[in-house]
Amino acid sequence: MFTQEYPVRFSYAIDENDTLLIHLTASVHWQPYSGTYIINEFTGAKAAGFGITLPEIRICKRESVWVHTDSEAETRLSLAVGKAIDEHQESEGSFLAVLDDFLAKTIAFHGADCGNIQLFDLRSNVIQIMAHSGFNKTFLDYFKYVSADDGTVCGNAMRFRSVNFVPDLLEDPAYIPHRDVIRNAGIRSVLSYPLILEDGAFAGVISTHWKRVLGEQEIPVPSADLGGLIHFLQQYRVK
Repeated sequence: MFTQEYPVRFSYAIDENDTLLIHLTASVHWQPYSGTYIINEFTGAKAAGFGITLPEIRICKRESVWVHTDSEAETRLSLAVGKAIDEHQESEGSFLAVLDDFLAKTIAFHGADCGNIQLFDLRSNVIQIMAHSGFNKTFLDYFKYVSADDGTVCGNAMRFRSVNFVPDLLEDPAYIPHRDVIRNAGIRSVLSYPLILEDGAFAGVISTHWKRVLGEQEIPVPSADLGGLIHFLQQYRVK
């Protein structure tokens, strides 16, 4: 449902000695759910009388190395394009970095201990954790994908498109199957807001969590940054 698109410029060596360089521009399409970067529409000037035509490639980052998704191998091209992507994200700010910033502001505004942003994947009909803070790996792996019918707080926010709050997860019958994970994470209360875009589309859920039982009278009002997050997501929605 979401993609980040931008152009990158890079130099690509077309000889074994890295002396014959061609300067190219390409279009990058990033898919958050798979972590795949699709690069196509290569254009550039000729170098020393040589032209170059490149097919679409798909790359991703594995342990800080840019590799092709089909072969899991690095090439000169994957490294060159990957370096350009890194430089773009450092200068412009990546999609995930912006999500992290919105999440940090919401956690602070709510006086919460933890939080996450889950985005909706139309193809699989689930929400997936894309930004998080304060959770252990077990919790993140367990709740990485959530559906609308699993009875969780964020799942209900997705199902009913409304704010959902549970003051004590360890006392909620719906969380009986998940209690070991919740107890291990030290989480007690959770508040989930559905992210409804300006055109009415469901985009995902933002949740804040507390390590104490939160009373009904303590439920915080929506963060002032919620509208900014919705506007940001609207820009990257693929219709």
